[in-house]
Amino acid sequence: MSLQNDHYLMKKEFLLNIILLVGINLLVKPLYIFGIDAEVQNMSTTQEWEIYISFLNLCYIFQMFNDVGIHSFNLQYIAKKREDTTHYVSNILGLKGVLAIVYFVSITISFMVLGYDWKMFSFFIWIGINQVLTSLMSYLRSNVSGNGLYRWDSILSILDRLLLLFIMGYILYFSAYANDFDIMYFVYAQTVSLCISLTLAYMVLSKVLTTHRIRFSIQFAKELLPKTIPFALIFLLMTAYSRIDIIMLEQIVQDNGYQIGAYSACYRLMEASNMFAYLFAALLLPMIAHIIHKREDVMPIMSLGLRTILIFSLVISFSLICYRDDILPLFYDRADALFGEVLIYLMCSFICVAVAYVFGSSVVATGKVRSLNMLFGGCLVLNLIMNLIMIPKYGAVGAAIATLITQGLSTIGQVYLSNKLLKLKWQMKDILSIVGFAILSFAILYFSTFIPSIQWWISLAIGIITCIIVALLLRMISLEELLSIAQSRIKP
Repeated sequence: MSLQNDHYLMKKEFLLNIILLVGINLLVKPLYIFGIDAEVQNMSTTQEWEIYISFLNLCYIFQMFNDVGIHSFNLQYIAKKREDTTHYVSNILGLKGVLAIVYFVSITISFMVLGYDWKMFSFFIWIGINQVLTSLMSYLRSNVSGNGLYRWDSILSILDRLLLLFIMGYILYFSAYANDFDIMYFVYAQTVSLCISLTLAYMVLSKVLTTHRIRFSIQFAKELLPKTIPFALIFLLMTAYSRIDIIMLEQIVQDNGYQIGAYSACYRLMEASNMFAYLFAALLLPMIAHIIHKREDVMPIMSLGLRTILIFSLVISFSLICYRDDILPLFYDRADALFGEVLIYLMCSFICVAVAYVFGSSVVATGKVRSLNMLFGGCLVLNLIMNLIMIPKYGAVGAAIATLITQGLSTIGQVYLSNKLLKLKWQMKDILSIVGFAILSFAILYFSTFIPSIQWWISLAIGIITCIIVALLLRMISLEELLSIAQSRIKP
């Protein structure tokens, strides 16, 4: 097979699975985010939601002890050596059982140090259980995608949210529990959905396994952990500088949860968008790793990945920014001017995050992550300092500004590292089309808000459709390439 055909097939596989990923996620995740997650916040008191968000982010930060970089290492390793899947799954599942114990000890210590009420410990620990299950799900999915089962990975990416949609939809809208809602119902429902999703993920993975034995080997752990620790540090540093703001808000600002409620509500919109961007990265990483292993040119898939993710991230971000006064009240009963101001900074941060996913994934795919860790370490220090200065003065808005500056500098660093390691040569037409699309898409969506005598959602739809047409005209995505792929036979 010629190199040109190989590149075409890889780009075809990427686009087909992006279409599948975006399609099924657009059907499920917005319904979950705004129909379930937002409604849970609306039905909870500000104090209950503040505690839940603080516990969730605290447990998330300590995920390093639960994963120690296994997921990121495995994603790029298995893509290169699929024949090692059975050996690694057998031993890593045993190792993750031991790591789960370390994780629970770590979060319990953090609970004690921060001085939380022991009456809330069962609530806290159950959130930790869900984080362990989430980590296990991510690991199984890394094997599924690493073995080229991209379609199955796309389905598994939304399965737990789909199940939560049904379970919590019944509880919130049809059952008697809605009249006396307890946020623990939400936590328990997450556990059930994750357990079912894990079962299906393992069934899919069993297709490539030659044995189903799970064992713990000290020798294997000694050989594996030095390879995964650098990836664990990436996760810890990225998580810390992107999640610690909520914890600092809760600790610094004492206003019965008003500031953290506004921040977490807007952060949810950013996370809803980020779910899609993360799926792009999760699909790109094993593909890039596979191409690097074959010593082929990564530029075609990198260019396609960046252009595709920017179409999505720019349109979504500018839509939420320009129509914030119409969108926020749809989901949050307490939405006010503070919500809108915080959302502007967080959605600008999301654009930076989306770009960083493409370049960061390529750096991780090379396995050379020391420079990435140094970059993220500097970003963490910067974020801590900025939050300490900004939060006491500006509250949630200050935290959002600190996030934007940190993510912006982090993205610039990742772009530099990726181009340096992979010696990428970008064409001027790609750069001009990206810059042109960014300017035009914002102008289109901003001025669409002034269309007279029609509902806001109609003007938004007109703006989005116009942006997509502009993307095709600027060749952000080639129409000929899309038609060629659409006409080709799609194998299951």
